[in-house]
Amino acid sequence: NSKVVLLEPLVFDDCQLISDHLKGRKIIIINLENMEAALARRIIDFVGGTAYALGGCLQKVGSGTIIATPSNVDVSGGISSVSQPKEVFAWINKIVEGTD
Repeated sequence: NSKVVLLEPLVFDDCQLISDHLKGRKIIIINLENMEAALARRIIDFVGGTAYALGGCLQKVGSGTIIATPSNVDVSGGISSVSQPKEVFAWINKIVEGTD
């Protein structure tokens, strides 16, 4: 029984809600397009740490959008960026590829 949650965090404290959904084995699509790169990076760090600790996955799915999945969800394939990504999203590509 998988659920998908769409979120657009506004402040760093929203990371706890995202992590709670991930702990509840929900798929979270996170829109970070409308925030500063420094805050987006902090959110990615926090959610990425939660996903890693729970055996889940964090992956870019679009310009400014990431998906966080629990361990029971397998994400395959990749998204090639046609437009120039923001600096923070270029950085997340390095994490996904394991080159950071």
